[in-house]
Amino acid sequence: MDTLTQETSHISYIIITINILAIVLSPIIANIISIKMNQRNEKRNEKLKILRILMMTRMNRACIDYANALNLIDIIFYDSKNVRKSYKDLLDMYYKGNVTDAEFNTKNLKLIESIIKDLGYSKKINWDEISLPYAPQWYFRELEKSEENKKITFLIGQFLNTFMHTQQSTSPNEQSNQDNHA
Repeated sequence: MDTLTQETSHISYIIITINILAIVLSPIIANIISIKMNQRNEKRNEKLKILRILMMTRMNRACIDYANALNLIDIIFYDSKNVRKSYKDLLDMYYKGNVTDAEFNTKNLKLIESIIKDLGYSKKINWDEISLPYAPQWYFRELEKSEENKKITFLIGQFLNTFMHTQQSTSPNEQSNQDNHA
């Protein structure tokens, strides 16, 4: 009976110790798990933000958001070899001469595709959906008008510059000197 009492006492001691450890360690473990989940979610949200920007600017890369998104890829996708390779291929193309817009578009879309794969969306979003964005005709007409206006403004500026230069070269003093010699 004495050994049974000792065993019971020993088992009670183990159960109490386990309970105390569980009470102390549970919040610590839950906090660590919560921190890790938040870090993972933040990283994923940063990746999604880059994807959103690249998707929004895939038809018109001439904006600062596009450049900023590209400049963040090495940091945000530091652990994704495929995304970084696609990014490097796109950058190499930027530094190369005599590259067509179609080649730029393809490399840009390949980068977007690699980000989609990295995020696990490749079964939900395919190449056709990436490569055929919505392109409103009114927007492109406005861009064309804007380009035409820039050209006209430039030509007017050139004309005025030439006109002012010729006016300065035939200033009133020079004009009166030329009249006196004649």
